[in-house]
Amino acid sequence: MSTEVEQAAREMGWRPKEEFRGDPAKWADAETFVSRGEHFLPIIKADRDKARAEAADLRASVVETQRLLTEARDAIEGLKEYQTAETKRQVEQARKDVARQLKEARELGDTESEVALLDQLVELREAKAAAPAPAPKPAAAPAAPAEDPVFTAWKEANPWFASNPRQRGLAMGIAEELRAKHPTLIGAKFFEKITEEMQEYLSPEGRPASKVSGGRPTPGAAGSGERKRSFADLPAEAKEACNRQAKRLVGPGRAFKDDAAWQAHYVEQYFIQE
Repeated sequence: MSTEVEQAAREMGWRPKEEFRGDPAKWADAETFVSRGEHFLPIIKADRDKARAEAADLRASVVETQRLLTEARDAIEGLKEYQTAETKRQVEQARKDVARQLKEARELGDTESEVALLDQLVELREAKAAAPAPAPKPAAAPAAPAEDPVFTAWKEANPWFASNPRQRGLAMGIAEELRAKHPTLIGAKFFEKITEEMQEYLSPEGRPASKVSGGRPTPGAAGSGERKRSFADLPAEAKEACNRQAKRLVGPGRAFKDDAAWQAHYVEQYFIQE
């Protein structure tokens, strides 16, 4: 017997008689073992592939069945709620009808009808009390956390943050850098620092016009032919907003030391969007 045949048989699980641990009557030589393997392995492989495909189909069927069961359960719960509400509505309507008829019977002095209607009224009250309560609705999702009032005040003081996407993106980038470099800087001081960093991009002085406006002259800039805007040029609602926000932004330890500085900043940010 060739060495190649024995090697192929060993790779398929065959062992020589002296190494075989099974029933000696079932032992076969290497050539017979290989011959059987070449015949039966494709059949076994096909059976295995078929079993795997059937298992995959079964898993998909189970998933689909679970989905249908969930939908059916939801539909049943919805139907229960509808039936409960409809039953209560019908009982309440019947009670009102009986009460009306009872009143009429009393006015007519029809004692027999009055007694019968009283019995019906008692039954309807019992039916209403026995009606199942509707299933409790799921708890509402928790409300979103309130926005930081300091940030709210800063946004109101800097209207460009809401109206100018380019400047807003730059401010957010500056904020990320500040958090990384100065993790203890928080509150009004944090936003004051953002305002300070943004001045180069918001003020006419010291910046190319293309940074924000693409070359468009800024109102009040030198050479623009326009006078500098002042607080008096603001519309009434803007003056109101400016004065309202001053209470939170002006004073010791806040973003602006006095009303004049705050009003100048507000006017500049208000008209820069024109």
